[in-house]
Amino acid sequence: MKRIIVLIIAATMLFALCACGKTKDAPAYTNSEFGFKITLPDGWSKTDIFGDSVEFAATDGEGNYINVKIIPSNGNSAEQYASTTKLQLENMGYIFEDDKIVTLGASSFIKITSSSIIMSIFNTQYTYFCASENYYCIVTVQIYNDRTASDFEAIFSK
Repeated sequence: MKRIIVLIIAATMLFALCACGKTKDAPAYTNSEFGFKITLPDGWSKTDIFGDSVEFAATDGEGNYINVKIIPSNGNSAEQYASTTKLQLENMGYIFEDDKIVTLGASSFIKITSSSIIMSIFNTQYTYFCASENYYCIVTVQIYNDRTASDFEAIFSK
């Protein structure tokens, strides 16, 4: 009987150790269509899933967030979608830096960097666009208080 109890306790402890290890390093989001995973840094959590979109936010109250949206491309390119989005942001008063091509996971994305002042607070928005044959992947990163895109691009992996 003691042997069975010891085995049950050992199995429970082993299960708990394995579960803890997997939870800590497990990706919060995986997208096989565009070949990337997002592993959240400490203090971040998945905040919302709606339709074809998932959102992650910092729990530090600064308002930083990442939104990943997958929508049908209808045969249009990432450049077309990025151009349309840029016009919309420009009409809302955003200013832009030069577009760049960056790699997130296994895919190349067009990166648009835009900035504005909202209620006397300077904010930067990074929007990444990629298109496959059938879908767009749009990643929006909203940053306040001197954070940079590199802080967030590091959480993407293959």
